[in-house]
Amino acid sequence: MIKLNHSNISKFLLLLGFLCLLYFIGIKAIFYNTSFSTFWAIIGTILILIGLKMNKILDFFSSLPKLIRQITLILLVLLTIIYILLQSLIIFNGFYKDTTKPDYAIVLGAGLIGDKISTSLYYRLMAAVEFHNLYPDVKIVVSGGQGPDELISEAAAMKNFLIEKGVKEDNIIMEDKSTTTYENFLYTKDKLHSLDNREMLSVTVITNNFHMFRAKTLSQRLGFKTYGYPGKTHKFLALNFFVREVPAVIKSYLFDK
Repeated sequence: MIKLNHSNISKFLLLLGFLCLLYFIGIKAIFYNTSFSTFWAIIGTILILIGLKMNKILDFFSSLPKLIRQITLILLVLLTIIYILLQSLIIFNGFYKDTTKPDYAIVLGAGLIGDKISTSLYYRLMAAVEFHNLYPDVKIVVSGGQGPDELISEAAAMKNFLIEKGVKEDNIIMEDKSTTTYENFLYTKDKLHSLDNREMLSVTVITNNFHMFRAKTLSQRLGFKTYGYPGKTHKFLALNFFVREVPAVIKSYLFDK
């Protein structure tokens, strides 16, 4: 049996830190500009520094008053529990495809590379095509504005892609002003209520699996009856996006009102 001593913990943290740095390098080498990737460089560096200074850190912690040490440990346990609970909700919602027929389907935009579909957006759109094959008569809202480095709006790029895949143009509704997930639903709500006078509309949200829980929560908050039909995430990027999503959910809960 491996004895869990300071030396073993230090070695584990050093290994984990180097793996985080390698993951960061891999993301940059393959995908270049991926959101949240810098986190892995920062956390990797911190873990390596902690691993190298483990004895000094533990000596300092032991020198603190007992009450402060207890409060610190309780906070760490609470944060871990909150993280696990949120991640469980994210994972469950990300892998459950609800095939209930809605009034509308909403495909959420993701970044473009110039005017080209990004990897994340490709998976969302392929899920939209799959859903369209289930319900060809359900109109699809493509929601996404134009970012500073994008040559066209995400909505326009999505519309072009769906038409190429056989979706009829008159079956697509464009919302091309939004820049955040919250705005996706806010502006889509305005757009749909200008076309449809029913008080509560049902929608199927189509986005990547890691993004589904937050997207459905925002959709419900803005008054839609909401179902989810998640698309895939690139396997190499899945860890990055699922880890990122927990703080994103907390931020959304606090600020997307």
